Amino acid sequence: MGAIDDILPRVLLEAIQIMLVMCGILVNVGISNPYIIIAIVVLGALFLLIRYWFIASAVDIKHLEGITKSPVFSHVSSSLNGITTIRASKAEETLIHEFDNHQDAHTSAWYLIIACTCSFGLWLDIICFIFLACVTYSFIIMQSIPDTGNIID
Repeated sequence: MGAIDDILPRVLLEAIQIMLVMCGILVNVGISNPYIIIAIVVLGALFLLIRYWFIASAVDIKHLEGITKSPVFSHVSSSLNGITTIRASKAEETLIHEFDNHQDAHTSAWYLIIACTCSFGLWLDIICFIFLACVTYSFIIMQSIPDTGNIID
């Protein structure tokens, strides 16, 4: 409930602001150069395709991370419950080694989540770069049109 009360409103506000700024930019560019709408549609479709791939892989990786997180917590819980027995039988090193193995598996899955998110961000940056290049070159090519003089200046 704390995350819903604290984090969700802030993230929702940021998402709405980014969406409105993006719509304003696309409308402004579309009005200035109607031919760029073709690039907007093509790159928008490419964005949706990459988003589909990201969501499909992110769900599976998040599921894998949840599976690898469970043994870490159960190992800590059972170790704390049986700490006297562990110390009496001098099995600390064995349990430390088991915990390290569980933690390594979880860290590997967590690293996959981070890598997947970073690669998604990279592909979005590439799409944005392509869009920016299309807009820039379209205004350079159409420099002879009087309405685009204000944009190049």
